[in-house]
Amino acid sequence: GSAGAEATEILAVDCEMVGVGASGLSSKLASVCVVNEQLQVVYFSYCVPPCGITDYRTTWSGITPQALTGAPPFHQVSLEVHSLLRNRVVVGHDLRHDFCALGFGHPLARVRDTARGLPAILGTPGGKPRKLRHLAAEKLGWEIQSGAHSPEEDAQAAMRLYQKYR
Repeated sequence: GSAGAEATEILAVDCEMVGVGASGLSSKLASVCVVNEQLQVVYFSYCVPPCGITDYRTTWSGITPQALTGAPPFHQVSLEVHSLLRNRVVVGHDLRHDFCALGFGHPLARVRDTARGLPAILGTPGGKPRKLRHLAAEKLGWEIQSGAHSPEEDAQAAMRLYQKYR
């Protein structure tokens, strides 16, 4: 993956997934972005899943076959991101999906999830997490996910929400 800006004590992460298996319903990592507290990209990489892709989900994921041409393998990206996040506070939206896709966990004490762990204003009355797109529009005045999702935009929105409501 490409290294960019400097890593800070708190980092936000967002992943995009593609579908695998006969139904294409199983999700595997296809890209990951990590941003710092200044909302700058610290790390970005596409990645080739360990099994064949049956649904690129391009409409939502923005992932195309061309984007994955020459991309590093999953195990390499997973190791790089794991090493980058180690001993840092990690922010994101509904992070269990991201950690599942990345193939590793993170100590709960160092996880800040804008879908689950932040003040109740970010949730719904039923306790169900709200969509990041709705929170970004309502709380930050940001329009995100108007087309295909951008992992950079999503990580930045999660970081700003965390900074505003922690």
